[in-house]
Amino acid sequence: MSSAKWAVAGAIALSVPAIAYAWNVSRNVSARARVDGACERIESTRTTRWAVLEEPARSLFEDDVELVRGLFLTMGDTPCAGLREALASPWAWNAGRTWDDPPMSQDRLAQITAAAERARARCPALMGSALSAIPGQDAAAIDAAAVSACDTMMADFDAYAAAPREASEPTALWAWPERLESLADALELTP
Repeated sequence: MSSAKWAVAGAIALSVPAIAYAWNVSRNVSARARVDGACERIESTRTTRWAVLEEPARSLFEDDVELVRGLFLTMGDTPCAGLREALASPWAWNAGRTWDDPPMSQDRLAQITAAAERARARCPALMGSALSAIPGQDAAAIDAAAVSACDTMMADFDAYAAAPREASEPTALWAWPERLESLADALELTP
């Protein structure tokens, strides 16, 4: 093989890792920017949303409202802190790297589960009372609507408050920005 061919082969051999590394750095920078943006949205929206939800939460959760408040106002803190740390250096090789929320302690999960069960028991009566204020409603329709609304509301509570319940499969590091952006979108849509 001539020296020119060796030079071309050498240049190709050197450029492939350089291109892969540049791609990795680009993904890290993009992911960190998206994580920062989503976390800033989550952090700024939580307090505003809690102000709207506090009174209904007090009615529904009664003595457990401080637990619910704490869950709501810290939503996203663990992934935001963990991902900001994982993506701190754009130079780190993160292709194929995973990260996931640590599982919730059994004590914390038991507190949340108990609060949710107490709220589930109170919800239909509270919702039925609110719906009965609408004139012209039949009692059976009010009861059905109350149960349906409570099922939806408590499913949302379970999804946000008690996740992650247990260890799960780690998520690709670069997939997390989308998850956090979805959480930020959901918080911004909450009435």
